[in-house]
Amino acid sequence: MRGVKVLRLVRAVRYAGDLQLIVSCLILSLRTFLWSVLLLVMTIYVMAIYITQACNIRRFENPDADGNDLLQKWWGDIFISMLSVFQALSGGVDWNDVYQPVFKYVSPALAVFLVVYLAFCYMALLNVITGTFVETVGRQASELKIRTQILQARRLFQQIDEDHSGFISLSEIQNQTATAAVVDFFESVDVDPSEAQYLLEVLDMDGSGTINFEEFLRGTLRLNGSARAADLLLVAREMKRFFVHTAAEMDVIKTQLAGSGAQHPSAS
Repeated sequence: MRGVKVLRLVRAVRYAGDLQLIVSCLILSLRTFLWSVLLLVMTIYVMAIYITQACNIRRFENPDADGNDLLQKWWGDIFISMLSVFQALSGGVDWNDVYQPVFKYVSPALAVFLVVYLAFCYMALLNVITGTFVETVGRQASELKIRTQILQARRLFQQIDEDHSGFISLSEIQNQTATAAVVDFFESVDVDPSEAQYLLEVLDMDGSGTINFEEFLRGTLRLNGSARAADLLLVAREMKRFFVHTAAEMDVIKTQLAGSGAQHPSAS
């Protein structure tokens, strides 16, 4: 019974796009998380060794002095010291609670050093770690979104390609304009389903009248995002055709000029 509930939960996550994105980003950011934890543990460990050594020297030299119980509570050994520093950084305890015993009973200079360390970790190190997480998750989210778009584009292309020729034509697009998948695709690129011919012209970069999967995928990725990216892509296609046509005309002119020069050699 529990296994069935788990399977239902997995299926729910699978069909919840935002939740799936969050889970995927968390899984993909585990490497960054582990390195961040290692860096934080190393800095806490170094500080804990330094303060623990100073506190223990004071306790052993003055076993009956005031404050030894507080030093033992917060800085008794390496593990306790690391836990105290971590609690002060994470808000588990007030940083003043771990600072005061060092300031009163060990060394004011060491206490100031501890405060500077806590401020550095809180305002610099933790912010850097947070920024790294945000950057990593953003990059992973973008890559995951692109992979999802590629899979969606492949499924949509196979659905539209009725004759399985590897190309889709205007008639095939028009035959599928009423299906939910095609309608959703048109809406995602801000194109009305009635403008199927317009979409074909936009994606048909080589002017063949049909679209292969490479053209479809490249056009889909470029269309998705901007409200009228289709217009910009159409302009880009027309500019490309213009440059190709201009280059062909220039070749013809060069050929004609070369032939004219050969027929009318300069007088010696």
